[in-house]
Amino acid sequence: YETVGDKFSRYFADFADFAEFETHPELILDFLEATWPDVDPDTLQQRFAVMGSFFEWAYRTDRIGRDPMRKLERPKRKQAKTARRARISQELLEILIAKQPTLRDQCAVLLLGRLALRREDLRLLQIKDIDLATDQLQLRHAKGGKEHVLPIAFKDVRDTLYLHLQ
Repeated sequence: YETVGDKFSRYFADFADFAEFETHPELILDFLEATWPDVDPDTLQQRFAVMGSFFEWAYRTDRIGRDPMRKLERPKRKQAKTARRARISQELLEILIAKQPTLRDQCAVLLLGRLALRREDLRLLQIKDIDLATDQLQLRHAKGGKEHVLPIAFKDVRDTLYLHLQ
């Protein structure tokens, strides 16, 4: 906030009040593009949000008659890069499973390979999180701190888990 506010106040130092922004909201976009011309689109959107918070505050406290940010289109955010999950062939998965010394390790490889669990998901998985009656796996500490329920849709995964849990 301080960086954006400081640059904003210097850029518009000769403005007496905010009334100019009510009639010409594009000045805000000009400021953002002139001040940070080569910035990442995500950063530009964050700067835009800071300006939005500022003008919303100015409107709520009656410093301006209307919020000029409502007339502006928010900069587009880049598509989030999704991590690619490595797909392994059924043949390779069977070889990996066969090389595991214990049934527990075979279950781990199956969960990683067939359900695409992350290592951290597997590490935090507890026996109480596996419900073979409903064929569901509960991830209590999934990515982002969220809980997820995954179906155990593969017969080989279900059968191996069943044997392991006996």
